[in-house]
Amino acid sequence: MSVTVKDIADRANVSTATVSRALNPEQTGIKPEVRNEIVALAERMGYKKKGRKASKTDSGYVGIIYKREPTSFVNGGVLGDRLYQAIEVALYNQGKQALMHNIALDDAAPDFLKDGLVSGVLLVELDIDNDHKLLKELKQLKIPAVAVNHPGYLDKFDVVSVNYVQCFQLLTKRLLAKGCQKIAFASNDFGHYVTRNSFLGYGLAMYEVGKTPQETFWLKEKDSLDVGRQIARDIVADGSIDGVVCMSNQIAGNLINELNNLGKRVPQDIRVCGFDPQSIDDTEVTSGVYDLPEMTTRAVELLAYRSHQTKIQPVKVTTYCRIQEGRSD
Repeated sequence: MSVTVKDIADRANVSTATVSRALNPEQTGIKPEVRNEIVALAERMGYKKKGRKASKTDSGYVGIIYKREPTSFVNGGVLGDRLYQAIEVALYNQGKQALMHNIALDDAAPDFLKDGLVSGVLLVELDIDNDHKLLKELKQLKIPAVAVNHPGYLDKFDVVSVNYVQCFQLLTKRLLAKGCQKIAFASNDFGHYVTRNSFLGYGLAMYEVGKTPQETFWLKEKDSLDVGRQIARDIVADGSIDGVVCMSNQIAGNLINELNNLGKRVPQDIRVCGFDPQSIDDTEVTSGVYDLPEMTTRAVELLAYRSHQTKIQPVKVTTYCRIQEGRSD
């Protein structure tokens, strides 16, 4: 079995993104001594970079088009730098490098499209519709593209994003398996499609076991530091709720704190699950989180397939979500 970037990262006790930077001489942002140690370790482990015969469609570069306002370059997008680091590793494992373009700074299509420098494009967290001029230009130039973590459907382009229906089915089934009899769904915004799909997943899991979804605990107020506290009071007043699936970890955290203030123990009296779109490690709340390695690997493999660099069609994965264990359920 060949040695992978993850194998080296595990042995060196660093992230896969750090190993990727160390093994790529053109990457910056890593101390020379760290790079030397990782390179030496990779050689001892017998690591060999994946190679591939060049073709007309394989330029060695993939375009990444994203949108970050100048004031938010550190944490741009829903997933921020965690997503970009995962993409970097996935591209490196395919022998690719990225050419970046921020449409927040320049709304025009990047020059690398017309110049033929890229074999394909990843559209990263762009909230654009089918009429956007960028998509029209990609179609006109016949450049394959895959949208990563896109909030919707794009005509003639692949979208790799979390399936919220399946994710909240997993969370709800987890609470059912732990013995919860009456589970509520907690959200502060039912107008957004993500919330509607999440509630659908919760509802399907409840209907599968003959239980009725609880619609009473949707907060109508705007997002605030206190969101979730009123839900906790309603749950205690109800007296029969023993499980809650929350739309976010912010709601879950506030709900748990208020339940404790009201004399309810979590998880002994009421089990709680949340959802963390930023995939930040949180041992307090059991959460659904984005599976970034799976999502980005799928996107890069799918792009290679669409640009005819490989005849192997990637395995279809639709969830891109995993359960992160916590103490709340």
